[in-house]
Amino acid sequence: PRMGTRQAKPKSSTTRFLLYSTGAIIAVWCMLTPMLLLNQIQQETNMQQVISKMSSTSVALVPSARDPPSIIRVGEGLWTLKDATPSEKQGKDWYQLGKLITSKNQVYLSQAKGRANSESSNITLVSGMFDLGRGDLPDSFKRTFDQYVERFSNFLAYKFPKIIFIQPEHYKYYKPYLDQNKDYPVYVVNTTLDDIRNFKYYNLIQQMREKPGWAQQASWLAESPQASMPLYNPMVMSKLLWTRDAARINPFNTDGFLWIDGGHQCNNPGGITQENDMVFKKHFDKVLITYFDYEPANEVHGFTAAPFKKFCDTNDRVLRVGRGGVFGGTKEYLEVASEVYMLALGTTLKAGFMGTEENIFSLLYYRFPELVHDYENGEGGNCAIFSEAIYGPPPPPLEEIIAKFGFDLRGLQCTGMYDEIQCKDPRSGKLCPDYVTPTWLTAADDQYICNLRGHYCTVYCDDKGPHWQGGTCNKNGECPPHGRVRRSVFYGGEDDYDEQSLPHVHALTAPQRADDDDNLNQDNNIALASQEEIMFTRNLQRQYSKKVKQLLQKEGYNLRGLECEIKDGKEVCFLNHPLGRDICPPEINSVSLTLAEGQWSCNSNPSMYCTAVCQDGTPFVHWSAFSVPYCAENPENCAPKPDPIPYDEFVLREWSEEEKEPPACESLPLSSFDSIPPFTVTVLARGTELESLRFVLDTWSQGFMQYAPEFLFFINERTAEMFDMLEPYTKAPYNIKIRSSAENHGILEPIKWLIGNATHENVLFLEKDFRLVESLPCTLDQLRAGSKLLDEGTADVVKFRSRYNGGKANWAHILYAGQEETVFSRQPNLLCNFYHWIDHPEERWPQHFHICNEDPLMYCVDAEFCNWTNNPFFIKKTWWIENYEKKHWEISNPPEDFDLETWMNW
Repeated sequence: PRMGTRQAKPKSSTTRFLLYSTGAIIAVWCMLTPMLLLNQIQQETNMQQVISKMSSTSVALVPSARDPPSIIRVGEGLWTLKDATPSEKQGKDWYQLGKLITSKNQVYLSQAKGRANSESSNITLVSGMFDLGRGDLPDSFKRTFDQYVERFSNFLAYKFPKIIFIQPEHYKYYKPYLDQNKDYPVYVVNTTLDDIRNFKYYNLIQQMREKPGWAQQASWLAESPQASMPLYNPMVMSKLLWTRDAARINPFNTDGFLWIDGGHQCNNPGGITQENDMVFKKHFDKVLITYFDYEPANEVHGFTAAPFKKFCDTNDRVLRVGRGGVFGGTKEYLEVASEVYMLALGTTLKAGFMGTEENIFSLLYYRFPELVHDYENGEGGNCAIFSEAIYGPPPPPLEEIIAKFGFDLRGLQCTGMYDEIQCKDPRSGKLCPDYVTPTWLTAADDQYICNLRGHYCTVYCDDKGPHWQGGTCNKNGECPPHGRVRRSVFYGGEDDYDEQSLPHVHALTAPQRADDDDNLNQDNNIALASQEEIMFTRNLQRQYSKKVKQLLQKEGYNLRGLECEIKDGKEVCFLNHPLGRDICPPEINSVSLTLAEGQWSCNSNPSMYCTAVCQDGTPFVHWSAFSVPYCAENPENCAPKPDPIPYDEFVLREWSEEEKEPPACESLPLSSFDSIPPFTVTVLARGTELESLRFVLDTWSQGFMQYAPEFLFFINERTAEMFDMLEPYTKAPYNIKIRSSAENHGILEPIKWLIGNATHENVLFLEKDFRLVESLPCTLDQLRAGSKLLDEGTADVVKFRSRYNGGKANWAHILYAGQEETVFSRQPNLLCNFYHWIDHPEERWPQHFHICNEDPLMYCVDAEFCNWTNNPFFIKKTWWIENYEKKHWEISNPPEDFDLETWMNW
């Protein structure tokens, strides 16, 4: 999802290396999956019956709601085709009749102006729940009614007044949830299956279901609910009418009415409140309907594609298709929209075409825009509008961003115009591939962190292509640090913005230095140096070119926040931080840091300064630029400005890092792990992710791959290069097994295949960028402890990302450090991430963290406070199958735009 998902990391970043834990360092996720014993809930006997009738459906009111009006009024002043004269209807097709309805109701619709789309407006939620027998469908479409009731319980927990359409015999199932939320009244409309059978076009729908060839238009259609269940389409096609009827009743005297499917996967009663419901209400100047873009092959929801486009009056290759899960508006617009909706539905059915209510929502969008305020779901899928309510709006369309703000070149330099633009990395001087253009860089597709408010990305190019690195902006919100380039620079014409819209430069703060003086280089001070250290340094200086020497004598050495010492007779530079030292690539030294070639802001601009960051195993340095005036006012947002060291005073010292005492687990004999239950290691990667996987294979193959009983790989978008790299590991002593696909199946389907094909009960899941930083004995020691927790039922999921050496960047730390309580209050499921930097979390949050294993130290946290991530996790195969694949249709048969991580964390 775009804005505000619960990820603690970007979707793709070459700096994200996720590691195994060191010593006392594993968090455990105890996932709780209780199921309601619905058959034990007793029937409520004292539900008040009300005598009023609506569309042959009885109306009932739960005791907590106020008395309803005695008469249900159809919209006063509403004009329908029943009011039309023969001459008004003569010669008009369905579209012209629909336009007649909207034109005749202009005065009626004007009554709704401004009433429901202001901050002070209030809304009633509307929904329904029916058992249509979907539990009897084949597995691919099977949903038990218990699953729907569990979902409906989320809807019933919303802190809004509600109107619900339910079967009378099911009230007993919902009463316990209604009792938990008594402060928010619920109006119950008893609706039977016979009422659904009385839907106006029921017979036409059945004729279409039985029409030869209709269900064979697509492989999925024949077993789908709309084809195999007589009541499915009559039910979903009634939702707009039920919402209109709810507006007619209006027992709570609210301004607007919002339908939310009772089984909607994005129902979030803890996130959607009367404080943030403006995201819905601001669309209530008309009827709010959400849409997604879809390119049909033969059909759209069963509606044949060619006539569907004709009804929509469009030849667009990609269509806007409505979503029926969330919609709403005022009484007036719901009345008029319902009239046009039923006219369009009847016309298409009589013409021999059928989809679902979502097809008719598309017709409203294309042919009657005066009735619809559309909301584009975009990459956010069905949860987009919910996500916006909780986390803020998604970024505007790319074209609008470019027109208003210009291009974000992500730190690259691009020259040329139109189709002859070439971008290069100013740091390395390398040309980027031809597809790296200003538009491609600005779009940052699949780079989640780049489009998140308050964050930015930098792109590096080398011989293997572009690499993305994310960062967080300073709190004043000036982003991105690289500035922006006007559109006209590359494409001519005039721009739509002025100079004030261009932010100035700033960047990500480098990691804080360690406070341990024993680990710090002594500022390369010659007064503290030995004769051998001075001689080593002077010998290096004699090798400098005349130009370099003159520069250093004039400016001094600038190590950019790093340190350099002598190790094994060579100059080695490193990042010193609380966890130890990260060694820079061998080509990085005191001279290259000072020269900062390709870093234009480091030397040519006196109002700027630069810092550099290294990470073990990463073959390049990450540079950050800072504004001197800005950092003087906001030092908390900037890395310290490095002071230059005079040429004659600079000296390299001997390696000062104290040798660390190896952990006790390293001395454990491998024979002591013979009792570990056998486990399967599963790995997910893409065919293009060669570099990151090559890094991790070097660490896995130092004993872990040989020890693991089984290693399974799934490769999305396979490439010949990936198979060439993995081929040696298919043989002894590694013996990995590979499954691949030419397509990208995302994460869920490969996980299901990997777990389903695991030979052993215990399964460890890894992605391609999880390096192993522990010795084999320490790794097995922790796996043994994890197996014990799983076997004893203490934990359902064991997370194996290193607590202290979790990789850079650790996005949870970057985004949330220092804001733990605020973040926890907004997103409780992120709590367990805080243990990466908070000592003794069991003392700070004793109600949530507890120690569940002493040696190695492991913490247990309920799943409610520990978000799902694709970091390494350890589970039991049967636990996954029983609790997810068998219980949740979204896992067994995910919808087209399903996102596992969003669903897991919702």
